[in-house]
Amino acid sequence: MKRLRGVLFVTAILLVFTACTAQPAEQVTGSAESSAPAQTTAPEPTATPEPTPEPTPEPRVLSFSPNTEISKSKALSIVVKDVSYTQNQSIDLTLSMTNNDSDNWSFNTFNGSVNGWGFVYLLPEGYLSIDPGASTEVKLSAPLSPALDALLNITDLQTVTLSVSGYSALGNMQDFSCDPLINAACAADYTQTYPAIDSPLYDSKTMQIGLLNIDWENRLVYLFVDGLVSKNILLTSLYPAVNGYCLEEANFSGYIPGDHGKTILVLDLSAITEQYSIDSLKKLALSGAWTTKAGYLGYGFGDYITFPIPVEGGDDLYTPEYDETGDVWIDNDVVKLIYRGSAQTQYGEDGIAFLLINKTENKPLIIDYQQSLKFGEDRPYIYSNTLVAPGSAGIVTLSLYSMTGQPIFPEDVPITGSLTINSSGFSTVATAKVDQQPKG
Repeated sequence: MKRLRGVLFVTAILLVFTACTAQPAEQVTGSAESSAPAQTTAPEPTATPEPTPEPTPEPRVLSFSPNTEISKSKALSIVVKDVSYTQNQSIDLTLSMTNNDSDNWSFNTFNGSVNGWGFVYLLPEGYLSIDPGASTEVKLSAPLSPALDALLNITDLQTVTLSVSGYSALGNMQDFSCDPLINAACAADYTQTYPAIDSPLYDSKTMQIGLLNIDWENRLVYLFVDGLVSKNILLTSLYPAVNGYCLEEANFSGYIPGDHGKTILVLDLSAITEQYSIDSLKKLALSGAWTTKAGYLGYGFGDYITFPIPVEGGDDLYTPEYDETGDVWIDNDVVKLIYRGSAQTQYGEDGIAFLLINKTENKPLIIDYQQSLKFGEDRPYIYSNTLVAPGSAGIVTLSLYSMTGQPIFPEDVPITGSLTINSSGFSTVATAKVDQQPKG
């Protein structure tokens, strides 16, 4: 019996030992080194590929080469060789001109139209002179910004016209009439479209003017002009007024072709806003003149136009505080004229400067050709083409053309006589009696 108990005791101990040393079947063991996380090298970051730039589309180009004589005058031959339109860039004409006259002829302005749209063409040198019997190739260009191009919406070349005015060496002026060109390759059903004027800013029997857009960020104003007569119309001496300020350098011109043509005026206001540090637009206006007589480009030669341009969120009654430094030559209900002293004109000529404040409600003012002031013993011709809009002011610089051929020093001599202020058609609206003594 004791032997049996011993066997059982030994057996129990063996069973306990076996149970303590056994491992679960599903557990996998390893060394201490293999139990630590595996060390791996971080992958190199993948470079983001640069986006492929969109290719710039080629501008749309339209052209035809009529190589056709268009002048009706025996004195001047004008052959249009090529006409081209390049989207967002320009409209270009290449001409061959021959002077068949015995006199020299000079040209500085070429006007024309494409599909009824009027353009003022620019000469590369700004001026053209042709000797008797001579021929020359002339390249004319009218620049197109993307914004202007979009408003014109020219998708084919249908009709082309040209208006040419010249001056002979003998002082004769002539308008050289030209036949229109029709592009035979243009689709027969092509119709040029134009904007519509719902509320004209200016409305007469001659033309209507409407606002298309004010791009204040770029200081640009776009006006649509609709001609209502059969004659060509020249828009001259156009001066915008921004917040009550005009500027000599900020003047524009335009051309409306006959037979109810159209044009778009683009007014760049940046010169005015920079000169007078204008950041926000309060009020806006335009003044100028128009005429149907070729060669008569001055304000006094035509009928004037003047009108306000509505400004969203603006103030029509806004009036800035002008710098009225100087000697007052005249101050009445129409105008205040303040003498600023000697100055150079925008063309580098000697002159005298004024601040002209236009107090009228509807008359643009100008100091036109006259010879009523004496500078010492010299009585020069004086002139300015600067137009000051109603309710606005601007610096006006008068050119002085000496009658003695000697330089004029305004600060050193007495200035006496009278000075007239003009409105349309050379009409006098005010006269200053002058007795300006030297201050030296």
